[in-house]
Amino acid sequence: FPNLRGKSYIVLDQSSSLTGYCVVLPGGKFEHGDFVPSKDKDFESRCFEVAQLLTELIEKHDPAFVAFESIYMSANASVAMKLGALLGMLELVAMSNDVPFAVVESMRWKNFFSITGSRDEQKAESIAQASQYIKNVTEDSADAFNMARYIWQNQEK
Repeated sequence: FPNLRGKSYIVLDQSSSLTGYCVVLPGGKFEHGDFVPSKDKDFESRCFEVAQLLTELIEKHDPAFVAFESIYMSANASVAMKLGALLGMLELVAMSNDVPFAVVESMRWKNFFSITGSRDEQKAESIAQASQYIKNVTEDSADAFNMARYIWQNQEK
């Protein structure tokens, strides 16, 4: 990862139903939360709403870098294709705004922080680790926050 000291960067744990985000700001401050697209809209419209969220975060924070969590390769090919389409839209938003980006494999950051076990155990551990630093954390915002920590600890010196 590039050297991000003194710069802001954005991390997303994206999906079309709930997207967790973390914005790391200069001075060690951050903003985090969950974004829930309109449930009554079709998949493409929900993806567009997530892309709009990223656009707004980029316009507000002028980040030096954006990271997306890699798609979960589920046994359901349709789900994997949809998540891939959303990831492509978000990569296009970053490129259109001249913001460098990376896709981070979830197992890389989870293994770095010893988040292992069943899916439920991983959720609980991610929330527990993020809760040491932030309040009102959900699974998705915890994952985005922990991925931001991973990037910070693995950036170029």
